[in-house]
Amino acid sequence: MTVHSPMAPKAPKRWTAWAALFAVALALFALRISRREETEPEPEAVTPSAGGTVPFLMEQQWAIRMKLAVAEKAAFHPKVESTGRVVPAFRHYAVVASSISGILAGESLPRVGQRVKKDSFIARVLDSPEGQSLATARAMLEIEKARLEAEKRDLTEKTNEARARMLLAILEADHAQRLFDRKAYSLNQYQKAQHELKVAETDYDSAKRQLEALGAIIFGELPESTSKVAEYSVRAPLAGTVVALHKQLGERVGAGEPILEIVALERVWVEAPVFERDLPRIERAARVSFTTPADPERRFEGKLVDVGAVVDERSRAATVLFEVENRDRALRIGMQANVSLETEERFEGILVPEEALVEVEGRRFVYVLRSGEEFERREVKLAEAMGATRVVLEGLSPGERFVTRGARQIYLHELNPGAPTAHPH
Repeated sequence: MTVHSPMAPKAPKRWTAWAALFAVALALFALRISRREETEPEPEAVTPSAGGTVPFLMEQQWAIRMKLAVAEKAAFHPKVESTGRVVPAFRHYAVVASSISGILAGESLPRVGQRVKKDSFIARVLDSPEGQSLATARAMLEIEKARLEAEKRDLTEKTNEARARMLLAILEADHAQRLFDRKAYSLNQYQKAQHELKVAETDYDSAKRQLEALGAIIFGELPESTSKVAEYSVRAPLAGTVVALHKQLGERVGAGEPILEIVALERVWVEAPVFERDLPRIERAARVSFTTPADPERRFEGKLVDVGAVVDERSRAATVLFEVENRDRALRIGMQANVSLETEERFEGILVPEEALVEVEGRRFVYVLRSGEEFERREVKLAEAMGATRVVLEGLSPGERFVTRGARQIYLHELNPGAPTAHPH
């Protein structure tokens, strides 16, 4: 016979009561935590003040491979920099044309790239079948000259307008480049600015080339005889290299119509826009040099030829011309030239690499070593850029040791001391 204990049925009720109490306690605890989170304010982002001491342990310095340098004062000459292009020098470029209409004849025309001597024979122009007397030829020549002068005036205005648009496009492209580098411009906006610059440069090159072609047309002298023009000799007005050929033997050529173009490359000019604020410094430039994208390591020396008398209303820049010896003909017409002018002005400052500078809301800072594991954030006043470095005029004293590598990591640590130290890339 099986005997059941009278207490056995009560055991499940006791456990149920304990479970209910435990559930109530958990609910109260969760409610208390949620109320605490609602009442506690979120921590605000730390913005560093203008100066302050930042602790940075040796282990952290090793982790970012931090480097220091000693501030040394030195003398500098401020520079004026611009981007221009190589153009033909005065009297070193000519468009060869005939004074009369006729058929081109001869053994052969010079080919592109061939060097010709001054007064060397180019071709003969045979009087066309309908023929013209010398008097008629002279009259036609005067009419052609007048037409070319009018066309030259129109092209001059067109070239000035195209150049103004190009200079404005250069400024817009530089502005877009800076904003794009700071991630303040989209790729589409940056590419649009670059495209507009290329279009403006193409329009300016086209207009200037047409203007130069008109300005460099050389007219031959007609003989004094009143007889019919049977033959006219076309000769090279200067020694140089043939850079363009517009006609072939057997073709008919009109009076003043280009036959070929000659450039003497032994001496060229560099044309560059310079902002009006820098024009007084240009006239006192002690040294002019420039490089080209084709050979960035080679530096060409030049001398000042002319400072433009007109400042463009939109770009606020004037055209400056420099003359450059080019005996090895390394420079070619149309090449880009990165111009750098070292002025006679002199000032003293401390060179620091761009990596040592931290920019906060438009202000620049460096970190100066105070002790082995403490650094002071110091605001500095900067002059112009010197390549990959900047000149500090105020805020850093000679003999002080400052961070040249790892300044950004120290700044991030100052903003959030609890975060792990980031390794340099």
